[in-house]
Amino acid sequence: MVPIAAVLSNCVHLLIQIALLLLLTVCFGLRPNRYWLWMPVIWVCTSRFCADWPLGSSAINVYIRDTRYVLESFNTVLFWLVPIFIPLPLSGKIQERLPIQSGGRAGDGVRNILMDGTAPPASLIENLTIAASVALGLGFLIFHRLKPGFTNTI
Repeated sequence: MVPIAAVLSNCVHLLIQIALLLLLTVCFGLRPNRYWLWMPVIWVCTSRFCADWPLGSSAINVYIRDTRYVLESFNTVLFWLVPIFIPLPLSGKIQERLPIQSGGRAGDGVRNILMDGTAPPASLIENLTIAASVALGLGFLIFHRLKPGFTNTI
């Protein structure tokens, strides 16, 4: 429940940011287009991924206490690898199918909607859904395999 609560509490910040985005859009005389309806889909997929992968890592953390620090370092590295302002230098289908960059691809999808006024590629929604489903499956698998030993690790 703790990872889900953390993600949902950050979604409150996201709602505030969406309200500010809409306000600024109206202030600058721009109008939201029909592709803005894709943004909640991208946000839900990304939020679901962020809530799903901690299931397995929290179970591993019961046995190996330093897991938290390894994951924090890994997340910092991934943060700097995600191309938000500059697209990946890859082209064509390779860029669309790169699974490790699902966070960057979500940023690309939102950038397509807001700056280019186009719909995100279907492969983006597909990849985000697959990444979230795989994270959920692996998280549950790891959690349920390690759960019987939780009481013995104190």
